Amino acid sequence: MIHLHVRSWFSFLAGGSSPEELVETAHRLGLPTLALTDTHGVYGAVRFQLACQQAGIHPVIGAEIAFQEAPLVLLAQHAGGYANLCQLLTLYHVRQDEPLTLGDLARHHAGLFCLTGGTESRLQHLVDCRRLQQATTWLHDLQSVYGDHLRIEVCNLRRPGDLYVAKQMLRLAAELSIVPVASNDVRYASPEAYRRYDLLTCVRLGLTVHEPHPARPSNAEAHLKSPEAMAALIPYRPALDHTAALAEACSIDLLSEHITTPSAQIPSAWSPDQQLAQLCIEGLQHKYPGDALAPALAQLNRELAVIADLQLDEFFLVVHEVVQEAHRRAIRCAGRGSAANSIVAYLLNITGVDPLRHNLLFERFLHRGRKGTPDIDIDFDSERRDEIIAWIEDRFGIEHTAMTATISTFRLRQALREVIKALGFPMHVVNKVSKSVPPREPTAVRDYRAEITSVFESDHLDLIYELVESLQDCPRHLGLHNGGMVLSELPLYHFTPVQVSANGVKMVQFDKNDVEALGLIKLDVLGLRMFGTLSEAEELIHRHYDQAIELDRLPLDDPAVYAYICTSKTLGMFQIESQGQMHLIASLQPEDFDDLICQIALFRPGPLQGNMVHPFVRRRRGEEAIAYDHPDLAPILADTYGVILFQEQILEIAHAFAGMPLQEADDFRSAMSKGNNDEEMARMHHAFVAGAHDRGVDVAVAEVVFEKVSNFVGYGFCRSHAAAFARTVYQSAWLKYYHPAAYMAAVMQ
Repeated sequence: MIHLHVRSWFSFLAGGSSPEELVETAHRLGLPTLALTDTHGVYGAVRFQLACQQAGIHPVIGAEIAFQEAPLVLLAQHAGGYANLCQLLTLYHVRQDEPLTLGDLARHHAGLFCLTGGTESRLQHLVDCRRLQQATTWLHDLQSVYGDHLRIEVCNLRRPGDLYVAKQMLRLAAELSIVPVASNDVRYASPEAYRRYDLLTCVRLGLTVHEPHPARPSNAEAHLKSPEAMAALIPYRPALDHTAALAEACSIDLLSEHITTPSAQIPSAWSPDQQLAQLCIEGLQHKYPGDALAPALAQLNRELAVIADLQLDEFFLVVHEVVQEAHRRAIRCAGRGSAANSIVAYLLNITGVDPLRHNLLFERFLHRGRKGTPDIDIDFDSERRDEIIAWIEDRFGIEHTAMTATISTFRLRQALREVIKALGFPMHVVNKVSKSVPPREPTAVRDYRAEITSVFESDHLDLIYELVESLQDCPRHLGLHNGGMVLSELPLYHFTPVQVSANGVKMVQFDKNDVEALGLIKLDVLGLRMFGTLSEAEELIHRHYDQAIELDRLPLDDPAVYAYICTSKTLGMFQIESQGQMHLIASLQPEDFDDLICQIALFRPGPLQGNMVHPFVRRRRGEEAIAYDHPDLAPILADTYGVILFQEQILEIAHAFAGMPLQEADDFRSAMSKGNNDEEMARMHHAFVAGAHDRGVDVAVAEVVFEKVSNFVGYGFCRSHAAAFARTVYQSAWLKYYHPAAYMAAVMQ
């Protein structure tokens, strides 16, 4: 017996357990296969397959989709069936008020198994109402589309009438020669998750737990059950056995080992790697004259080899195309983030900061052990960002592009609010209690007992805390990523359905991590208002003073500009106009571009909360001696006066000091920068200290270094990101110093 109709909490308030929890429960029950069939989407499919892979369970991917105002369950037999499922789901979402027709199902039926649906299905309703002739007609319609791929879903959730309906379903299956399959119409992993599912249902329907409603569960039976338990509920062995046969016929792997790169425009006689190398050589000769050429060429060849090994040549060419088009349209743009570590990105004019001159580490961006696609963020003039997005859609095809999604989950305040409301408390109490906790931080509700009890008294506080904890991190709805654009060589329906966001933008059903797991390319097309200001200032200067200025060609070493920044008269400048930045400038007194990079990185939560700012300033001013815990750290931390400031330094310490391979060092850097659970941090701790000890470092010294590195947790800042921002800071400062009237007029506009 295999469960073929299973919702997770990615049915958005209509399922009660995570995909991982479902897989864990299936493994505990000894089930070799499990399906995931969320409502109107495959939102959890990637996470589900990853969990199945780790548990040794065969995954079946499908979805519930509304047909004639009731759900059908469609299961993908193979990749072609999955593509048809995605197209049907896209139709459902894009049409919105126009329901799917039998013709739609017929056009996209190939490679799909159809289950008639569970307890909410049209067949269940017709049979329960004794309208058997209508049920027969409805089944004939589905047979005309799916033929021998149609299955009658037989359920018994121990509700009144379920046994009668199950018997009638089996009779219809025999009369019409349709294979029956047993189902438990699963909504959550185990009976313990029933309460969360019922609570989510109340949230979805706007009910309190005291109000009855036919959509609320009448018992706690809709969970994963063992084959023995299912046999007791549906005493018809063939219906149980048919589930295994159907599951065995379904095989699809969403987790790609290859990156699906969109096609770049390449001369017919050239290969992608040849075209990329040629473009880089042209840039190399222009940007690295004289003695600078040899080390730049060596770095270029090293990067091109890594890019070729990872088969990312076309990806860089595609990004180059996008940037070229922006330049052709005179739309200001610049790459930032870890891409600024790459000389290839610099030579293609994707980024504007010289990675060799400013000691930027390529391995922070890309290395042979990297999993997934590289992260390239490009800022465009926010006023003209939509123009570039429209061009990308036109260039690569409307079926090949869409925005990345985000998964909006219950945070503490929202979870507390919904729980209090569902328990029936009046709205003035709901508002008062929810405001007693922070709005966004993913913190534990019990940490705020004092704040909650100061405004609210109840005998049910422990129950409230339990319910809030059960909701935290549970998905609420799909959101739109602020700039991540998915580009694919194949139409997107081979990977994901596409739906329309609340403001009318096309988006895929996966977040950025799932998109990467699918092997798809994501390009962050972001908007930056400061770029509009810079362009406006250039235009005003040209119009009123007849001077043509090319900000992107400015050298970044004008002493007068840095002296002006040091006056702290930075109102209107990019990133450094706040009172806090002004105070830091007064202490730090940045004298060159590298100082400006540190200025940007220092004024962040990590350095401020980690007590890095004052030691950095004192050491820079010669008021405190620079000390290193080990000689191997000197070359890594010399330019930041022995203070760990950048993510790249964490990677270098893990690699050069603790002896980790680059892939492991990058994983370590990621863990230290983003924070992780205690178990993962303990594992990293052991690997770091053991690796350093194997290199001959004293364990006590290794412990001290790890302690300093671990203080970095959750607050890491990327040097290349700071460098990209520092360039824009410099440009804004240059304009304000040399053309204050034009610049401030542009700022005010």
